[in-house]
Amino acid sequence: MALRMNHILALVACGSIGHGLRRSSKTTRDNYVKILPCPGLALLANADHLRPDEEGMVDDSSVAGSVMAFGTSPAFAALLASAAAYTKEDVHQETRLSGPGAPKGTKYFNLLTLQDADDCKYGATTKRGYACNANRQFSQHGFSTQLLDPRGGNKRFRFRKVFKEHGVLEHIPEHKGEKVLTFAGLCKLLKNARLTGDLSGENALNRTFGLSSSMSSKYHPSVTELSKALPLSMYQEVWAWASLMIAFAREKNGVRYMPLSDLKTIFFDGQFPKGFQKQSWGMRDVTEMTMKMKGLSNTDELAIASEDILRTLPDADEWTIAAAWGQKLTEWGLFTDKISNVKGA
Repeated sequence: MALRMNHILALVACGSIGHGLRRSSKTTRDNYVKILPCPGLALLANADHLRPDEEGMVDDSSVAGSVMAFGTSPAFAALLASAAAYTKEDVHQETRLSGPGAPKGTKYFNLLTLQDADDCKYGATTKRGYACNANRQFSQHGFSTQLLDPRGGNKRFRFRKVFKEHGVLEHIPEHKGEKVLTFAGLCKLLKNARLTGDLSGENALNRTFGLSSSMSSKYHPSVTELSKALPLSMYQEVWAWASLMIAFAREKNGVRYMPLSDLKTIFFDGQFPKGFQKQSWGMRDVTEMTMKMKGLSNTDELAIASEDILRTLPDADEWTIAAAWGQKLTEWGLFTDKISNVKGA
């Protein structure tokens, strides 16, 4: 089994309180929430569910525990917590410890060195005084919108660029006044991101969805088949947006949607939308939504993999579905190559 279930169960149990390490005045929320490039992490940090220590580090059990504030299942929370994959002493995050055969023990990652400006190519210490990140590409999706990436310009400009594209937002009878993001709009958003978004993650393909000169070919040279490289380049971004829709969408007359005001609250303020009520959801919900994107979001290879899992495991529990995805990622080659940058290289 690609995911070590005993380790993950222990991880989630330890992190169920959702609080991390003791932090100093250097890492107060006002100092870091607005610069986090992931809306989920920003929400959790702003709500004080996720607390970096004085060096910016958070541990895997804290990540898993805090993620459940969104209502996620322990299995999906544990899968997300695998982003914490470094020892406490590996301050520049040079050696990633994840996947089958990874050593046991608490793992960490730096919550506050996820931006391009935090890369070690700019110096051993970031402008905010933290150890630089030698492998920022490991925390980047295979493709992304640049919605929270300062390199994409002013935040409001980036927001408009993503949500003002034709077909992303729409008016619906169930929500008078402002426009909303529906499932159809989400598929359009993902399709746009695949075509024009950022491609700096380790699993990213080139602009024509090929391997030549891509980040994938650099960090995963063993992955030479597009049938494997394509779904690897998709799963992070698709799951992130699917999770956002599942966790925060409102529902009326069978229509699920996110109002523009809720999107602004999440992306501009790093806060839970007014009236948010936590509901239970997890790996099955994300897999089902991913499957339904087939033919709509330019992510068919991942949709077909989702279809395959749900067909072969129609009544499986969350842990079994998470393990099935772990097996898929392993078969696609996510853990085969151990290539990483070192500080100063």
